[in-house]
Amino acid sequence: MFSSDEWDALIKRAIAQTEAEQLVWASEDTIFSAAVGKYEFVVGSVDNDGRLPYFFGVWNPAVEEYVDKIESRPTAGMATDLESGLSASELIPRVVELARRSASGAVHVFSELLDGLDRLDIRD
Repeated sequence: MFSSDEWDALIKRAIAQTEAEQLVWASEDTIFSAAVGKYEFVVGSVDNDGRLPYFFGVWNPAVEEYVDKIESRPTAGMATDLESGLSASELIPRVVELARRSASGAVHVFSELLDGLDRLDIRD
């Protein structure tokens, strides 16, 4: 249903919004979802084993089915730069990584750990 340009736009925007902590993900086993208006982004392992290949889908909860879904393609490394020229399917592992961190609260835990370390009394 979605064109490759539309997938590129959706996935790059999902990455940017997740990095900015504006798109918040929840997890159920190895599947992650984030509400976007009346739809949800859903990412996870195609084989449900938590490993590549991954998928990125747009879920319509009103009718309980995917509007569309795309699977990842292998890349030489993890994409971290949105300007790297990777296609939408090559960026899916990055979305999964960010969704996992968002759902686990890793960013907040890290921040609290740093704050706690800053408060420790360091003696010579």
